Order: sequence, then structure tokens, then C-alpha cells
Amino acid sequence: MKVLKGKIILLLLHILLAFLTAEKTFSLTFRQCDLYNSTNLSLEELGTTAGCSVLFSLPKINTSIKLNGSVTVNKTEYASWEDLFLLPISFLKENSTLRYGNKIDFSFSKLPFQTEILLGTLSFSKAYSRLKSPELSLKGSLHSPSQIALGFAPRLPSYTSKENPFSIALELTPKEKLKKVPALQASYNNDCTLFSLYKILPLTLQSTPLDLSYSVTGAYFYLSKNIPSTWYLKQPYFLSGSYTALEAETSISTPHARLSFALGMHESPFSLPKIWFRSEDSLLIENFTLNTSFFYADKGIITLDGSYMHTLMQAQINPQVKFSINKKSIHTGIIFAADFLETSARIPENYKKYSCSSKILIQEKKLSKSLEGTVKYSTQTDEVSYAINAEYNKKLGKFKSKSKAYLYKTSEKEKLTLTQEITPHKGFISGAQVSLVSQREQESNEWQCQKLTASGSLRISSGKAKITGKLTFLVTF
Repeated sequence: MKVLKGKIILLLLHILLAFLTAEKTFSLTFRQCDLYNSTNLSLEELGTTAGCSVLFSLPKINTSIKLNGSVTVNKTEYASWEDLFLLPISFLKENSTLRYGNKIDFSFSKLPFQTEILLGTLSFSKAYSRLKSPELSLKGSLHSPSQIALGFAPRLPSYTSKENPFSIALELTPKEKLKKVPALQASYNNDCTLFSLYKILPLTLQSTPLDLSYSVTGAYFYLSKNIPSTWYLKQPYFLSGSYTALEAETSISTPHARLSFALGMHESPFSLPKIWFRSEDSLLIENFTLNTSFFYADKGIITLDGSYMHTLMQAQINPQVKFSINKKSIHTGIIFAADFLETSARIPENYKKYSCSSKILIQEKKLSKSLEGTVKYSTQTDEVSYAINAEYNKKLGKFKSKSKAYLYKTSEKEKLTLTQEITPHKGFISGAQVSLVSQREQESNEWQCQKLTASGSLRISSGKAKITGKLTFLVTF
């Protein structure tokens, strides 16, 4: 026992010494100060986000430590500019969002795993997002072939993350000696416990290389009882309690095909567990790509965040083709999507949504331009909506220019957004953007400006310190 304690003390001293003599990098980020002003330029609302990120590198023991934190003062009203500088601490506690995190990454030579430990208001995605909302989202008509992502990806909060509870997470990635052992992810907070095992296996089938991957993710989460806001319940009543959800995923990837399937199971307070199925597949033949997606779910699934899922079935198909004309690279595609859903009423009714989107992208040496059109129809509202999105990018010497125009139209209104961005290749100014939003109502039949946004970003680097900032002004009409 004394020998073990001595080794632990020696290891701690080694880490402390390496920490003090380590190569350190420091970055400070100040993000977004939004000023909302009326015609008399009086300050009405304020939203400010400031953050700091510090990275310590300890190469002697193959360890890095990253500290991340940011705070957002929520938008609120002020009587004058002076109020901006007289904010009491009690106001900040009630009207701010705090994000913080710490990630320790180490790989000792005697340990068979690359280890990551994360603490703070962490964010999660991939399998965690699917257990919260497993249905398909409508992708762009030129989206790249993709597969269902593995694990639940614990990560430090970004500067725009929503407020999350304090969590602790662990990720163990096997080294080359244990290449057949799956990676492990685990996380815990007061609302949910997560675990995941996943692995990617490179194989060869008749001289054709392929990757076989699989993952299993589980969640043990708490649901509060649904308290009615009216005298009747839209959804069946259930008591508070802890429930489980599972997802199993497998994928196969070859040079010409990608297949991935996910099966989810959610414990139900009313009946046997409910299941959903999801697939995302791609066929790649030279310059032609065909993407397909499918989703099916039982009725009455309660997801990880306690919401009822109303999507019953979805199907998407997306052919794409690439070719060249006169040194111009042309990429075009179209996506068709059909969704079968039910309403959230106590006695639900079924309805359908249909979508079609097509895009063409033309690229030259210093120029790219694209045009995309989207049409959507819902049998629930019997309404058709249209959207047109045009983009023009060009390199101008030391700058890159991006111009965008977006038009959205329904039977009741039209909305037009014009955006111009300038990004220099070098220098402390990293970008500038101006955006104008205008809208026309069916009743008035006149275009009216809604808001004008102007923003600028700067970037300053000196040695191991990096400072970036963004200032945004928003004028409403």
C-alpha cells in the first residue's frame, strides 16, 4: 500500500512539473454584441456573449487540458445607454446563460486507451439527438453521401449553445494493441445517463475494401408527469419516473455504396416498448450519386426530452450528377420527400407533407454560383410554399465576396432576404456582413423593410494568444 501511495504521489508531482513547464496556448473570444435601436436611436434591447478558451499542452506526458467558458446576457429592455454600465449582479444571475467546461485528454504509454474526461455544461449529438428526435430532416439536394453517425459525441459547449445541466463524460478509445475492442462513451447528469459502444472495422471482400461499423447506445432518463394546462389532456396522463431508450446502428461503406441502418426502442409508460427504424443509403457510380432515406415509427413514442413524436413514416430520394463544360464544373441534383404524420390532438388525425427541392452549382477557378428552388405542400393546411435561394461567390484579389438572395412565398406573405459578405484572406479584419430583410403581406400588397443587420469580425494573433471579436448592429423598422 505504501509503495502504491508513493507511486501516486510521484505521478502527481510529475504531472504538476510538466504542467508548469508545458507549452501553453491561450485564446480569448468575445462574440456578438447586438444593439436593437428604434428610429430615435434609443437603446431598447441588448444581447451580449463573451467567452474565453484556454488550452494547456503537456507533451512530456501526452496530456492536454482545455478550459472553455462563456456567458450570455439575455436581451432585455433599458431606459437609456447608461443602464448598460450599471447592471447589478442579481440581474446577471437572473438574465444570463452560463456555459463552461473542462476537457482532459491524456494518453499514457502504459495505458491501452486514449482517454478523455469532460466536465461542465456539455453538449451531445449523434445518437443522443436521434433518441430525442429520430425522424429524418430534409437535406439539401446536393448533400454529400452520409451515414448514420456513431456514438453520442460529448463535447464542450460552444459560444452559442443553449443552457445545459452540469454533466460528466468519459471517452475511452482503444490504441493499436486493442484494435478489435470497441470505443466506450459514458455520461451522467441529473436528467439522463448515457452509454455507447462503437467500432469501425476495416475489412476486404474479394479485393474490395470496405468498412463495417456498429454501435449500441443506451439512455436512462427521467420524465416528469404531464400536467394539463386545460381541463382536458391532449396526451394520455402518465406519472413521473425513469425510463430507458436504446439504439443499435450498423453501417457498411465501400467505394461505390454506403448503407446504414438504425433501430431504436423507447420504453413506454402505457404499453410495450415502442420502436422506430431509420436507414440512409447511397450509391456512387462515377459522376452519378443516388441517396435514399427511409424512416418508420410506432405511434405514441415518448422521446428523450419527454415530447411525443408525431412522425409515422418518411421517404426521401435524391439523384445527383456532375459534369464539366468549357472548364466549368457543374453539379446538379433534385430531392423528393414525403412525410406521413399525425396531429397532436387527443384524437389524432393523419396528414401528409410533400417536398421537392432542386439545385444547380456552377464552379470556375475564382467563381461559383448556385440557384436552388424548393416547393412544399401540406394536406393539413392545403397550402403550398415556395422558396428560391441564389448565391454568387467570387475571389477579388485579397478578398472573397459572397452575395445571397433568398425569397420565401406563401399564400399570405412574401419574404425577401439580401445578404452581402466580404472576407479578407489576411489581416486582423476577418469579415464583414450586411443583411436586409423585407416582407410583403397579402392584404397591403406593399414591400416593407423589417430589419437591417450589419456585423463585423476581427482577429488578432500574437504568439500564443488569439483574440477574436464580432460586433453586430440590428435596426428594426
